[in-house]
Amino acid sequence: MSTTISVEVLETDESRNVTVAQAGTEPLAAVAATTLGPVAAIAAVASVAAGLAHYAATGLHLPDELIEAILFTLLGGAQIVWPTLLRNGRRWVLVAGIVINALTVIGWAVSRTVGLPFGDDAGTVEPVGLLDVGSVLAELVVVTAAVVLLRRRPPSMADPAAPADMP
Repeated sequence: MSTTISVEVLETDESRNVTVAQAGTEPLAAVAATTLGPVAAIAAVASVAAGLAHYAATGLHLPDELIEAILFTLLGGAQIVWPTLLRNGRRWVLVAGIVINALTVIGWAVSRTVGLPFGDDAGTVEPVGLLDVGSVLAELVVVTAAVVLLRRRPPSMADPAAPADMP
């Protein structure tokens, strides 16, 4: 990938040193968007924290609630692996992080208000605990950070296959 940056030359001196006014803002913004920076780091740490919380919760559901234990294991694995995929800068990775974590927060809210419609304790409202609140807060951080990253990235830089008119 090559990026063209246009500049306005203000003056040159006898040694041919160039004084530049301002580099073109569009190409520089596109180049800066490919660097994930601190927002992605926050999202990555929050995702791993939520994943570890789900792994801890897996043990709480075994051996009696096998379906929930399997779901917690899969979710924890996805949340721990997601930051490694985040480095490639693809839009689908950000969208996947948003969807997975938002659905998890919704599932948590349902389980704490009316009860989940499946599993051994279907319809039973679960108590709110410190571990699950911490996990939900971490998931909300992931969703927020991924939305920020998604909105920052031009589609052409984030995913070469994305149409140019995608938001």
